[in-house]
Amino acid sequence: MVTMESAELIDRFKQFYHTYYRNEIGELAQNYPSEQRSLYISWNDLHQFDADLADDYRAQPDPLQEYAEEALRVYDLPIDVGLDQAHVRIDLDDPTEIGQIRARQHDQLMSVRGITREVTDVRSKIQQAAFECQRCGTLTRIPQTDGDFQEPCECQGCERQDRFNVNTSQSEFVDSQELTLIPLLESGSATENEITVRLKDDITGETSTGDRIRLTGVLRTRRQAGKSTVDIYLDGVSIISLGDVQAEFWDAEYLDDALTTPLTENAIESFATRTRAILTTQDLDEFGTQTKIISPFIHLLGWNLYHPEVILEHSSDSLNSRDRADYALLDERSNYSVIIEAKQEGTRLNNHTGQLKRYMRIFGAELGMLTNGERYLFLCSDPDSDSPREITVLDCKLEDLSSHLGILEAYTRRQRSNGDAHESLHEIAEANKESDKKDSVTNSGDQDTTSAEVSSMISELEESNGHGVPVPAVLDYAEECGPTREVARDIIESLQHGGKVYEPKENHLRVI
Repeated sequence: MVTMESAELIDRFKQFYHTYYRNEIGELAQNYPSEQRSLYISWNDLHQFDADLADDYRAQPDPLQEYAEEALRVYDLPIDVGLDQAHVRIDLDDPTEIGQIRARQHDQLMSVRGITREVTDVRSKIQQAAFECQRCGTLTRIPQTDGDFQEPCECQGCERQDRFNVNTSQSEFVDSQELTLIPLLESGSATENEITVRLKDDITGETSTGDRIRLTGVLRTRRQAGKSTVDIYLDGVSIISLGDVQAEFWDAEYLDDALTTPLTENAIESFATRTRAILTTQDLDEFGTQTKIISPFIHLLGWNLYHPEVILEHSSDSLNSRDRADYALLDERSNYSVIIEAKQEGTRLNNHTGQLKRYMRIFGAELGMLTNGERYLFLCSDPDSDSPREITVLDCKLEDLSSHLGILEAYTRRQRSNGDAHESLHEIAEANKESDKKDSVTNSGDQDTTSAEVSSMISELEESNGHGVPVPAVLDYAEECGPTREVARDIIESLQHGGKVYEPKENHLRVI
């Protein structure tokens, strides 16, 4: 409990700043507000200065944050500048495991370490709404929190309960962003655990998907609509990148082993056995497939999951904001080498090959892999084609992976780094391409696969075309990902005759 009066607390923080952060405050004053808007302090420094004050900060961060920022506002500065809107951001280097966070810790300061799995775009959020009375024009200002939007009960001028308009020019806005954190893989925690983090102002836009960070924040609870249960999330206070400690965990010895240790049939069979046990005993969604099956498989191929060479949920300016490649593997020159897409257990992969091909072309990756944990589809770009084209190198079930050691070796980090397997892989792809040509004459299975691809393209385009997808858009997409426009047009007619696709309006398509 806080025992000192507010004035004493503010004075105590001023003494702390003078002892530990005098130079940092001087830099803040010089750079405020265009280049810097926050003073970063360490909880360990505060604890060394005053253990009781530091403990109170953890237990009651909201009032202590106000005292700390008021002390910054009244601090004697060497230059004539006001820090009225400056923040104090404390870093607590005592992380709690994400899976151990409980609702009873609400409104307490804590820190977590994790990998950012999802990061939203930075959006403007109303921090203080100015409501204008439609009758008399009086402005009523109401601070907004993370809960429901708060509106005035009555006008402060005419005291009538009338309708109000939000006057955006008189309202105050702040940058906001949300991210989802999952545990660091080296922590040993269950990777399906996650927590939502909400960020505001100058710490937004600093984090990307796949970053390893330590985040300090205040635990909040929010009751689910119509239920007695609550959701928990963190109000972010500070973010520290853990990128610099990667080399300490993944030392040179490990990296050398990943590059030099050859892939073996026994290692693949062990992976298959373990994966089969997971698939048999657990119901996995797409994220579960990624963390429990695909990530271990990538590690089996010698890729360092904690290194920048493996990018999670990777996007591009050429992709829609919702489109992200699950894994992008980079070579030593930071060129895109392999694109991997993971789907939920039981998902039909034929419906998603077009998506993988599109990602491979956008990023310029030579290799691609699509899997639901049970079935594995490996693709390779066609080096002899005048236009972008991908060839199926291998399509096999989990238990058959060990029988294709040569192909899997081509996807390892070691061989992608030195290029040993490029020619042999293309030879396999060429053989498969010739086989595909022969099979297309006698086997209707290819037609079924291509039909599924076109149907998948229409479904994917429907997300941004609510009233049906224009036929030319489908043909353009088919031309990018294969098959050709002529083949795609024939398949569209076949899908229409088979009752799988219909026209909500002329020359537009929707999947039934």
